[in-house]
Amino acid sequence: MRNDEEKRLEVGIGSKEAGEHCGEHVVFDLSGTVKANVEDIALILTARLQSPPTDSVWVHSMPSRTAEILRYLRLQHLFRLVPDTEGDLN
Repeated sequence: MRNDEEKRLEVGIGSKEAGEHCGEHVVFDLSGTVKANVEDIALILTARLQSPPTDSVWVHSMPSRTAEILRYLRLQHLFRLVPDTEGDLN
């Protein structure tokens, strides 16, 4: 990756507490990333593989080429993509 490309990977963790433990959500934010590097992908996949089935791993703003590669490798089922939204959120 070139030095002039801005890159950041942000991680957020949240939990749902509605009577029962419904699992936690880990969110990786790849906003501003032109392409994800091997470390980013390894971190996302490791988070999913190390989490219990009740937890969810989400990825926000995954570069299209990275998503395509993960589909070719049949790994896309290990995480969820945060949907792109048009306009303001409710």
